[in-house]
Amino acid sequence: ADGHSKRFAMYRERNQRLRSGLAALGMAAFTRTGRESHSVMTCCVPAGIAFPDLYERLKRRGYIVYACKDVLADRFMQVANMGDLPLERIDAFLVAVREVIAELRGEPSLRDAAAAVQRVRASA
Repeated sequence: ADGHSKRFAMYRERNQRLRSGLAALGMAAFTRTGRESHSVMTCCVPAGIAFPDLYERLKRRGYIVYACKDVLADRFMQVANMGDLPLERIDAFLVAVREVIAELRGEPSLRDAAAAVQRVRASA
């Protein structure tokens, strides 16, 4: 395969990883025609979560997502997967999204639970 074919396959793999990971978090893709871009995806913002809050918390963790415009602005966002982006970074992004959603919903995070266990062990 030539350079273009390899690059196309790499973007397709990254995008599929994002799509399936975000869908597992309740953030389904806006379209599912099979002809979507392999470098950016539009997905729903989780129910009960405001995009500006999600954006700010992800930004603090080093991740940038993009707001949609007009009629999609309240319910959808965009995530790109271009540039130097190993699959491990995509996986780390998905973990961050999961944790931020839990934080915004007031759910204890795995990190909070681990810290609580450590405090209990330390006091025993």
